[in-house]
Amino acid sequence: MWCDPMFNKLLVTQHLLDMYQASEWPVDYWPSLEQAMKTWWSNIREHGGLRLTTEGYNVCNHVDIASYEFTVPETLPTTPRHLLALDQKLTCPYYIKVGKNPKLLMFGSQEAVMFALYGDVEKFITSLKHS
Repeated sequence: MWCDPMFNKLLVTQHLLDMYQASEWPVDYWPSLEQAMKTWWSNIREHGGLRLTTEGYNVCNHVDIASYEFTVPETLPTTPRHLLALDQKLTCPYYIKVGKNPKLLMFGSQEAVMFALYGDVEKFITSLKHS
């Protein structure tokens, strides 16, 4: 579901909202679709990439969506060409944990398997650029 190119960010957001509202969170905490689009995604354009903000990541964790965690070089969160490639090519929601030991968390098993097979962020990003 998450990695289907036809399942765009608006649909992903609506699906997450539906899952979020079905959980036991009080009504006061439910954002509107417009609020969710602005606060859950790093690139707020409707057709922008699927990088999650911390709030979006927390929502995905709250509704128990499977994630796949990978250690990445400390330079990943600050390398524009890597961020741009991920933003343009990944078809599943993802989150980059910054800090001393950065992590890339993917919410799509197909791309996570590909990353694991490459075993290296540079090789994985190069493969994305050529796809």
